[in-house]
Amino acid sequence: MSALLKIENLNVSIAGKPVCRQLDWLVSAGQHWAVMGLNGVGKTTLFNTIAGLSEAEAGNISLLNKAINLYEPQSRAQLLGYLLQSLSYEFPETVWEYGINALHPHINRWENLSARHHDSVKQALELTGLSSFHDRLVNTLSGGERRRLEISGLMVQNPLLWLLDEPVNHLDLHHQLQMMELLVKSADARNGATISILHDPNLVARYCSHVLMLLGNGNHALGETQNLLNEEYLSELFQHPVNAIKHKGKLLFIAE
Repeated sequence: MSALLKIENLNVSIAGKPVCRQLDWLVSAGQHWAVMGLNGVGKTTLFNTIAGLSEAEAGNISLLNKAINLYEPQSRAQLLGYLLQSLSYEFPETVWEYGINALHPHINRWENLSARHHDSVKQALELTGLSSFHDRLVNTLSGGERRRLEISGLMVQNPLLWLLDEPVNHLDLHHQLQMMELLVKSADARNGATISILHDPNLVARYCSHVLMLLGNGNHALGETQNLLNEEYLSELFQHPVNAIKHKGKLLFIAE
């Protein structure tokens, strides 16, 4: 597997508190990572640093063996997609216009959109269950509908590395499973990788091959999900006892 993201000796802090210290992390094509940690530990701050939106205190971040800060914005957006935790929608645009705007990393200024461009937007809206919302204003959608629209926009962008900050926010159980499945399959089709901030260890067990745990005070643990997703690590991570039970051959995690 080829390396998409390489992080070396990374130090990141938030409000004077260390998020990670001397983090070495390699993300390869075909991998699906979860980032886990308590609220406020700095998961989103780490994502902002990876995306080049915030500066690290020390260390190197490279995407396809090139420093992230050396990419022009359009080139970086072709390779790295960032699903933010939440967005505000004050500008009046329709669902279709939102999808068209997601094409910007792949079109030149004043370029006319082709049938292929329109088809990619149409397909993304269909896969996220929003094809009938074509003319709806985005600011009239529910929280869950907006989240699915944001995911459809990332599918239109179709990056190599998918940064997903709490991708299941506002989604019911059915749509949580449906959207996680869709994101993983979309990244695999691109021979890419996903990194998702998730709180539910059962979703992590189901969809993620690897996990990075931010344990506080700059400490971390990372590796394959099957090695780290256990009662000991989860209880330390959440600062609360977590039990693992076996059901139909699979481990399920529940809090005491």
